[in-house]
Amino acid sequence: IVIVPGTNRAGALSVTLAQVIPRGSAMDLIVGKATELGVSRIVPLEAERSVRRATARGPRWRRIAQEAAEQCGRPDLPELAPIASLEAYLCGHPEGVPLVACDPSEGSRPLVSVCRDLHGVTALTLLVGGEGGLSPGEIERLRSPGVHLASLGPRLLRAETAALAALAVIQAILGDGALRETTGQGHGPRQVVAAAAQPEDPRRLPEGPWPASSS
Repeated sequence: IVIVPGTNRAGALSVTLAQVIPRGSAMDLIVGKATELGVSRIVPLEAERSVRRATARGPRWRRIAQEAAEQCGRPDLPELAPIASLEAYLCGHPEGVPLVACDPSEGSRPLVSVCRDLHGVTALTLLVGGEGGLSPGEIERLRSPGVHLASLGPRLLRAETAALAALAVIQAILGDGALRETTGQGHGPRQVVAAAAQPEDPRRLPEGPWPASSS
């Protein structure tokens, strides 16, 4: 199968990444890779377990997003919102837009299952905690209609790993990474075409069991 790329925009699915700012330079990595993964908006957040008050790095993050967009052939840039508290962001979150929060605790559903239930949505928000994840109080605050607590598996992931893994799953199932099974029909900015059969290589080893030795 050959993937023929079209215009590599953010995609038909509008994804907002609401990310509690991790310490160090991890947010730089998240901004760059989230841009490559097609997010429409990035919202840096402060939460109860934030290690220290975040410093505004808007110009740096915009530069990183621009470099990532140029590298992956994306003609637009994600919107970079000002730093906000998690509580303030949740209070202003638009109604009708599903919010998927990464939570490894028992009772959360696998992210793949959550995404399948959200088939057909045109916008969603992905919320990822920082070091130590979200606090118990914040998790309780999220237990409300329209919020889906999702698990990424049994392993404890770093904040940047969780964000990028979750974005990849969302785009693969709901976004422009999802490919139609019907050959030749496009999905979003891409088209799937059947690859021509390759001539058999005479040097290729035969399949199946090895012939018995004559000795």
